[in-house]
Amino acid sequence: MDKRSRREWIRAWIALGEREGLQFKELAERSGISHRTLSRWSIIFREESRRGVPQDDEHQAFVQLVERVQGGPTRIELYVPGEPRLVIDAAAIVRVLVGFLRSAGAQP
Repeated sequence: MDKRSRREWIRAWIALGEREGLQFKELAERSGISHRTLSRWSIIFREESRRGVPQDDEHQAFVQLVERVQGGPTRIELYVPGEPRLVIDAAAIVRVLVGFLRSAGAQP
């Protein structure tokens, strides 16, 4: 695996760990990556995000929608790596998604 692919592979595992609320030791067991390596890369990614360092390739950026079925009110979470998580209640889902998609250049 080349350096860039490994970096993105580790970034994806860290994002999964953040979404699922896993500690580095738990994530290490699932991924096969040392918890120290995961911890160090997490610090690097966080520092890059704070400094505004651009991604290696802007086409690598993504938004991930995660569906969670719970007994409470319907909600959606938008997770963009390096940005705060956005939680939207059921009444605002359509309005906010349309605005988000328009700002991204899509025609909903």
